[in-house]
Amino acid sequence: VSGTVLAPDVPAPSIGGRLVPAAAADLVPALDAAATLTNSSGAFTFPAVPPGQYTINVLRPPREPVAVDHGARVSVTPGGTVTIGGNVPPTGPPPPPPVPLDATLWARLPLSVGESNLDGVMVPLAAGVRVMGRVEFDGTADKPSGAALTGIRINLDPADGSRFADATLNFQTGRPDEDGRFRTFGVPPGQYVLRANPPAGWTLKGAFLNGRDLSDTPFELEARDLAGVVLTFTDRASSIAGHVRTGQAAD
Repeated sequence: VSGTVLAPDVPAPSIGGRLVPAAAADLVPALDAAATLTNSSGAFTFPAVPPGQYTINVLRPPREPVAVDHGARVSVTPGGTVTIGGNVPPTGPPPPPPVPLDATLWARLPLSVGESNLDGVMVPLAAGVRVMGRVEFDGTADKPSGAALTGIRINLDPADGSRFADATLNFQTGRPDEDGRFRTFGVPPGQYVLRANPPAGWTLKGAFLNGRDLSDTPFELEARDLAGVVLTFTDRASSIAGHVRTGQAAD
């Protein structure tokens, strides 16, 4: 099986692809029949594929931006040697890099393989969808600092046994900026549940969109970005109260 990956409308070099048997497509992780990497012109080949029904899965996550250490010390000796030192004075760990603006590109292409070679397969990539919104804090404690906000990690966990689950978990994270606005990496369409790790002293109350809690029940991501999500944290502890009965009338 051979063809070309396009991203979008141009060849996509150095992108990995997987050929998954249709009978195993819903397993997590999915069982691969073969794996490949496109060449400089976007071409790929899966050799020696047995006849059957398959899906070609392709995922190209964006590169994370490189964090720049603006406190680094640069010195040049008379001989022309350049030395780059660390922060002066130390300022603690650098903030995490922002979520990239570049899109995550993906494809799922059903394929029927017979007894003869299958050539000229075109695999167009589409942009993954993002979840965007802001964080809020419901409580009496002081709101976390901007630096603490950037340490909140937001995950989109597949809820439907997605065949992309094992390949995209590392790229479904997002984090707020210092103003509390956030966006996630793009992900393929499917059902997800939104999770987030809270700052110290806070717990996740919910991820709300039009009155619905996206951290409580699965939601569908389709062809468009999902905006307006309010990620709410609280410092108010919850409790459960009630009575224990034995099934016999009390004396």
